[in-house]
Amino acid sequence: MSPKEAIRESSPPGPVLSQRFLAGNVLLNLAGYGLPLVVALFTLPYLIHRLGTDRFGILSLAWVLVGYLGFMDFGLGRASTKFVAEALGRGREEDIPGYLWTAVLFQVLAGAAGAVIVVLVSPVLIRDILRIPAALHAESELVLKILALSVPLVLVSASFRGVLEAQQKFRAVNAVKIPSSVANYLIPAAALFAGAGLVEIIAVLVAARGATLGFWIGISRRSLPVLRTRPVFHRGKAVKLLKFGGWTTVTSVVGPVLDYADRFFIGSLLTIGAVSFYAAPGEAVAKLGIIPVSITGTLFPAFSALNGRMDRESLSSLFVRAAKYTVLAVGTIVSGMTFGAPIILRLWLGAEFAAKSSVVFQFLAIGFLGTSLGLVAFSLLQGMGRADIPAKFYLLEAVIYLPALWLGLKTGGLNGAAAVWMLRAVGDAALLMNASVRSGALSWRRFWRDGLGWAIVVFGLLASAGFLVRLSPWLILAWPCLFGAAVGLSRRRIFSDEEWGWGIRLVRRIAGRAETWKFRRAA
Repeated sequence: MSPKEAIRESSPPGPVLSQRFLAGNVLLNLAGYGLPLVVALFTLPYLIHRLGTDRFGILSLAWVLVGYLGFMDFGLGRASTKFVAEALGRGREEDIPGYLWTAVLFQVLAGAAGAVIVVLVSPVLIRDILRIPAALHAESELVLKILALSVPLVLVSASFRGVLEAQQKFRAVNAVKIPSSVANYLIPAAALFAGAGLVEIIAVLVAARGATLGFWIGISRRSLPVLRTRPVFHRGKAVKLLKFGGWTTVTSVVGPVLDYADRFFIGSLLTIGAVSFYAAPGEAVAKLGIIPVSITGTLFPAFSALNGRMDRESLSSLFVRAAKYTVLAVGTIVSGMTFGAPIILRLWLGAEFAAKSSVVFQFLAIGFLGTSLGLVAFSLLQGMGRADIPAKFYLLEAVIYLPALWLGLKTGGLNGAAAVWMLRAVGDAALLMNASVRSGALSWRRFWRDGLGWAIVVFGLLASAGFLVRLSPWLILAWPCLFGAAVGLSRRRIFSDEEWGWGIRLVRRIAGRAETWKFRRAA
């Protein structure tokens, strides 16, 4: 046996899952989510101005409708990522075509059904539910019929993108995702500038979806030559895909209810105006979601691959570090938000929002810290094939949360609703962490030994201390001191010497590059 063959035999199958490699993929995902947000920030005012509020409303609803119809994927896109990653982890590439093409067949059928549903319900949706002005009825119906063509394209894209994610090829993923996401905003802006109408804009967007799917297919087949074979349907793999995807569908349907029921309750029990004082800080907090989503988007296929290798030690180590870094990243921002809530809202939305929404902002921010931690555990459980556990928790939470939300609104108004949402988010994270321990992927001893438990305690208390600002606005100035003291006193509890040294080197590298950039500008 040659040296190269010996190395190949002794190396685990699938992509190398080093800490530096995964961190690079997280940064790529952050760019993939962040750049389209920046483009949207600059193009939305122009779209609203040129289209007018009514037509822009139709375009916005079109985006939302296609996004929500993603549940007709029945979790098969995520299932494809999991089982392809698992097959790679086991070194069984020959299983991949069966999983992929079986998922794609179901998605084509489901997408066709979704397209038919959109066409059939569009008249009722336009005339009776959305109450679109009569002058725009014909145009809106044509828009929805054209848009219906994109439903199967979106669903099938999820599986082919999942093939690349399973291989940790996030450079290729974002090379396609960033332009396609940016195109959602630039295409309408360019079309309007050229004199096109709403129907033409939607038609071009659908064509762009088709081109995006073509890229996903081409790159996937190039990265895995085993996919160049003839499409096949595998009955045994269909059962596994549908079982996993079914529980994922429960999560994707119940999850938005848990996340957005508070706004509907506020609108029905209080006033529609009160929704604004709750939703505005909620949207600000939600934008932080790109951090945990970028992290878990990288982790899910990694967890699946390690589970396929039956490498529980690496699985546990990766989970603890990822959860800890998530708490550190999100907790730092959230603690600053809870301390600065009155000033942030005053500068952003005015004095009235600062007076009515500061406590709401603080509760939602702390709850988001719990949500971020829960997402890491959620990805771990799904990567281990236990998609049923988060789904069952969601169903249980819905039974408890909705009555509690009603009671919170009745007794505490907006602040009561936000407090109940925070308790649900923190409770969900606790349930998922406990399930991770019971699954065997983590021990409570390691939870504290490797610093995850201490990170949760320290940053949870630091974020909660932001409520003290209500005693005196000047306490906002205490946040840097409290943050520095908290990290300094708990450093040895949270960080290993290796992690602390790595962090110091990273800060020095960033500072060095900043100095180099300043020097070049001065020259």
